[in-house]
Amino acid sequence: MTKYLKNEDAFSQPEDVPATCHSNRTGPGNPDAQFMFLPAYTGQITPKNSFLSFEGNCFEKITMNMTYDEGANSVELVVETSGKRSDFCSDFFLIANYDIYHVEDFMMNGAHKLSFKLPNDKAAVDMEAFGLETYLFCESL
Repeated sequence: MTKYLKNEDAFSQPEDVPATCHSNRTGPGNPDAQFMFLPAYTGQITPKNSFLSFEGNCFEKITMNMTYDEGANSVELVVETSGKRSDFCSDFFLIANYDIYHVEDFMMNGAHKLSFKLPNDKAAVDMEAFGLETYLFCESL
């Protein structure tokens, strides 16, 4: 299951269905049959590797850029969305690490700034080592 969530391995499907979220939205009507109720791993963003870019369900292009301020124990994540496919769609994310859990629903094109204050010095060590992991929910909740 973990390999599937990180897009390293796909479950065998009865039909020839692409493994990306956006492609599956136009596929069979039962998302549970393909485990689409689980979020898809979109990447890890760290202070050393602070940029991430991918295609979402609603937006054709999503970029994430992280700035980590070690002295202030804070993280700023700028998410830029563009190429909205429909007026009524949105992309719903889980952004997390050991110390931070945040969900965000992006409905508009443009830049969106998220700021996180790390709770303690141990969280700062985790941020430097592991950064943040991002997951995109493939189906609306």
